[in-house]
Amino acid sequence: MAGVLISCTRADDAVAGRVARGLAALGIAIEQAQAAPVAGEAGAAPPPPAAVLALWTPASINSDLVWDDAGAAQKRGALVNLLWGAEEPPFMFGAVPGIALDGWQGGGVAHAGWHRLGAALEALGLAAPGALTQAMVQTEAEARTREAAVAAETDSARRKALRAELDDWAVARGAAGHAPAVVPVAAAEPSRPLSLFIPAERLAEAGLALPDAQTQGAVPAGAGGGDAGLGALTAAVARALATGPDGMPLGRVVPSPLQPPPVVARGEMAPPLPRDPVAKSAAVPAKRPLPLVMLVLAAVAMAALAAIVWFLMRA
Repeated sequence: MAGVLISCTRADDAVAGRVARGLAALGIAIEQAQAAPVAGEAGAAPPPPAAVLALWTPASINSDLVWDDAGAAQKRGALVNLLWGAEEPPFMFGAVPGIALDGWQGGGVAHAGWHRLGAALEALGLAAPGALTQAMVQTEAEARTREAAVAAETDSARRKALRAELDDWAVARGAAGHAPAVVPVAAAEPSRPLSLFIPAERLAEAGLALPDAQTQGAVPAGAGGGDAGLGALTAAVARALATGPDGMPLGRVVPSPLQPPPVVARGEMAPPLPRDPVAKSAAVPAKRPLPLVMLVLAAVAMAALAAIVWFLMRA
C-alpha cells in the first residue's frame, strides 16, 4: 500500500521532518514528492499516496504547492489537514477538520493532536483500527520509563550517557532536538508585506547573484515580527533587487500599505490618521465663486423681462 505524503513549504521543512520521523517510528511509510511526468516518457505513473498531510502554517496558507496537493487529495478522500500556527485550513478544504499540532513535542510526550492524527490515518486504512493510537500510548510509556531511569542513575557519567541515548531516541520519534531554529525570509513574511519577493532558489533564474554567507536572507526565529521583521524582509529584498546582470537595479521595494497601528499608552488618545490630500481633492471638487459678469448678465436679463411684461400690460 502507498504511504503518506507530507505537503509543506520549504520554510516548514523542520516541522514536516519531525512529523515524518514520528510517523516512521510507528511504521508508517513516508513518500517523497514526485517530479512531474514528462510527456511521452515510458513507464506507468506511480500510484498516489494513501494520505496527504497538508501542513498549514502562516508560511504555507497561500502556497500554490500545498493548495494543489490538498485539492488533489480532497478529491480522492485522502486529505488530512494539519495545523501548526494556523487556526483553521483554507475555506476550500474546511470540509476536512484540521488537526492542531501546536505544542506537540514528539519523543513520546502525550499530545491530543498527535493521537487525532493517528486515528485519522487509521480511518484512511493505513493501519488497523486502534493500532496507531495504541502504539503511541506504548511510546509514551517507554519515554516515561527511560526518563525515570535517567533520573534514578547516580553515576554522573552513566547518567550523561543515558540522557544522550534518550535524546537520540526522542529525536527519532519526532522531538525537535537541539539544532538552532533558523527560518528563511519567506517563513517570516507576516502576510505579503512587500510588493515583490524573490525566493532564494529563484535568484539564479532572475539573473541575480546568489547571496553570500552574510546576506543569504535568513532571519533567526527569535527576531520576532512587527517593524523589525518587516525591516529585515525589506532589506533582504532590496539587496536582491540591487544587483542586476547589467549593473542596473531591477526594481524597487514598495512598503506595505498595511501599516501597524500606532502604540498608544493607556489614558491617551490615538493620533488622527494622516489624510491623503490628493485623494481628498479628487473626492470633493473645489467650489469656485460665481463670476461677476454672470451676475450682471442675470440682472440685465431680469430687468429686460420686467420691461417687456410692463409694456405688454400697458398695451
